[in-house]
Amino acid sequence: MKKKELIRSIDFKNVQLSDEQLEAVENVSGPQLLLAVPGSGKTTTLIARLIHMIRDENIDPRGILVITFTNAAAADMKNRFFQMHQDEQEPNASSGHGDVSGVTFSTINGLCLRICLSYARIYHRAMPDLISEPDRRAAIAAILRKNSGEYTSDSDIRDASQKITYIKNMGLTEKDIKSDRLIDSGDWDVYREYSRTLKSRKLMDYDDQIVFAAQILRDPRFSRVLDRYRSRFRWLMVDEAQDTSKLQHQIIRTLAGGRGNIFMVGDEDQSIYGFRAAFPQALLDFRGTWPEAEIHRLQTNYRSGKEIVEAASRVIVHNRNRYEKNMVAARTEAGACRAVAVRRREDQYDEIIRLIGESDEKTAILYRDNSSALPLILRLERAGIPYELRGQDAGFFSNRIVTEASDILTFALDPLRRDILWKIYYKFGVKISKKAMAHAVEAPGWSGDDPYLDALAASPALGKSAREDLRVLQDQFRTIRQRNDARFALRCLRNAMSYRNASSEKLFIMQALAEEGESIPEFFQKLRRMSEAMDGGHGTGGGNVVLSTVHGSKGLEYPKVIIMDAVQGILPSGENDEEEERRIFYVAVTRAMDTLVMMKYGDVETPFPDQALGIRRNGPIRISEADRKEAEGFEAGSLVSHRSFGTGRIVSIDKDGRADIDFGGRGKKKMSLQACVAMGIIKKLK
Repeated sequence: MKKKELIRSIDFKNVQLSDEQLEAVENVSGPQLLLAVPGSGKTTTLIARLIHMIRDENIDPRGILVITFTNAAAADMKNRFFQMHQDEQEPNASSGHGDVSGVTFSTINGLCLRICLSYARIYHRAMPDLISEPDRRAAIAAILRKNSGEYTSDSDIRDASQKITYIKNMGLTEKDIKSDRLIDSGDWDVYREYSRTLKSRKLMDYDDQIVFAAQILRDPRFSRVLDRYRSRFRWLMVDEAQDTSKLQHQIIRTLAGGRGNIFMVGDEDQSIYGFRAAFPQALLDFRGTWPEAEIHRLQTNYRSGKEIVEAASRVIVHNRNRYEKNMVAARTEAGACRAVAVRRREDQYDEIIRLIGESDEKTAILYRDNSSALPLILRLERAGIPYELRGQDAGFFSNRIVTEASDILTFALDPLRRDILWKIYYKFGVKISKKAMAHAVEAPGWSGDDPYLDALAASPALGKSAREDLRVLQDQFRTIRQRNDARFALRCLRNAMSYRNASSEKLFIMQALAEEGESIPEFFQKLRRMSEAMDGGHGTGGGNVVLSTVHGSKGLEYPKVIIMDAVQGILPSGENDEEEERRIFYVAVTRAMDTLVMMKYGDVETPFPDQALGIRRNGPIRISEADRKEAEGFEAGSLVSHRSFGTGRIVSIDKDGRADIDFGGRGKKKMSLQACVAMGIIKKLK
């Protein structure tokens, strides 16, 4: 029996392997890279290869290590392997290794812990204790408070924690931060102090296990550890390799050694965890690491209709750092793929409710980050539509900007809260010194309904223009107090009060949660109720609606998918690497089996839906002499208004006229001033 025919005899509950899958399964020696497009059956292929190695190639299961991305994935793959092996039992199997339980399934963290423990046992060394997650968060929070002197929210702690993980897994040095787009000097300071804290307490975290394991394996003084693992695991298989970090790839490469019996499965097009230091470049450099490597492709998508597959392909082809693939649909049905436009961003929530009601099929609503779902959740509950939440958290409600905005609205209602005034006085475009604030708080005069602002405006420490700006701000506070309408107050905060975070996405979400005629205290009560419901909640349960971030949907599939906010500034965010943003959108599109809907609104640009639908916008932007002159009027420090990102301040302008602009909560963006002026999407504020 020929090898392909022998392998093809693997049944797996009547699932027959394709020629693409068979090619990947039959090659078991040397370095092998399997590039698997979405819905192509990569897990089935990986398990079939395992069974072929044991059954047909007579490889000892105890010498095989399968590395997965998460504990859940390791457990799932292990169960599927044992089940499939049991289903295809063959009386005449040639393997002398009947007990397949010797195969090791592990996450990279689990493997690194083993390496650290082996080092401690062999060399009689003590390993630091593992810090608990609550203690880790507390340590980071203390450092952030010390460095900033401000309130530290859960989202601040989470962001700092991710940056620490990124630094460790990328193996960054202080010199590297100058060229890394995700890390700045403040992040490095937090990382350095956090590392000192752990060292002083003789503790380590999960990322340190990876760092220590890498150090142990490459240090010739501890070669017995490397020899132990190389002799034990002669065959390595790595799933979801595009999500593996740079340091983790180094560990895997070291374990594989010159023998290189490594089978790496992944898809650089689906690498969407850059913030966790995912390093898809390792896949692109695979042949550079192992020149003799064979590269296989699974290019048949068994999940999605033809139109959806073609839409996904039209999007991802715009990325440059990728392998060329030709994804084709196995299904003959076309499927449905379309963009739905509404007038305003808030109108999309009601439109989504309508789309849900069109059919009874399972529908996933996917979005860029968790806070985007909150206005939709409110409307689903109001409409009595049951829903399931995947990975939602209450981080929005403790976010620094949300807390800050709540303080501002509280002070507007109660101008006697000098404790709050101390926290917010410098958050507006009014130049108020600490000296002026101290004078106002100490001697308010008590002559009006808001004595502190009256005293502040009368302070000799305040300049003339600042005094005028403050009077305008004071009038706005007074109007908010008189109307006591949360929606109106948030609209003022976003558009009229020179608030430094006016363009923040968080403020839009707050305004979208506020209902017409709802008082500020009623709005605060609603936020508290929603925070309690979101904290560890899983939705109402039941029904056919699933709400998830795109990241939370990875690896899953749904008959119908609706992508929210498929517009410039959100998806793509403008704050991230453009190629990774496109990969995020690609992952969202390829979750859809039968129907894909992309939501857009107003006149906001929609680059990804346009690419998916094959829509070509007008050619190169025509820049007139008037546009050039207007662009030359911008300078570092200028305040600008952008159609999508709101108010920002120019940080710097390079010789080509490309400006770095800080949009506060929306992050920093780099853009051509001439092109933006020509398109009418940016203007200089007086």
